[in-house]
Amino acid sequence: MCYGVVDALFENCNFVNNEVNESCTLGGALFVPTGSTINIVIKDSLFKDNRGNNGGAIYLQPTSTKGNLTINNTVFENNKATYGGAIDIYSTTINNVNINDCTFKNNTATSGGA
Repeated sequence: MCYGVVDALFENCNFVNNEVNESCTLGGALFVPTGSTINIVIKDSLFKDNRGNNGGAIYLQPTSTKGNLTINNTVFENNKATYGGAIDIYSTTINNVNINDCTFKNNTATSGGA
C-alpha cells in the first residue's frame, strides 16, 4: 500500500502471486488509498497472477487521490478481480494516467477485464 505523498519508480519489477487478505481486499499488488498525492512511474515490469477485489494488480481509490500514474512497457497477465482485472482506477481527481506499450493478457473480472 502506498499512502500520503508518494513519489515512486518501479523499474524491472516482478509482482507475481500477490493476493489481498481479509483486512484489505483492494489492489492485489499495489493499492493507493484515498487522500494520496502520487507521482508513480512503472516501467519494464510484470504483474502476473495477482488477486484483489478491486484491481487484480493495481487499484487507485476514489476521491482525493491526485497526481500522475505512468505505466510503460509493462505486462499484465492472469490477474483477477471483481472489478478491474488488471487495473481499477476509481478516482475522479487523478491528474494524468498514461499507459504506453503495455500488454494485457488473460486478465479477468466480473466488471471490467483489463
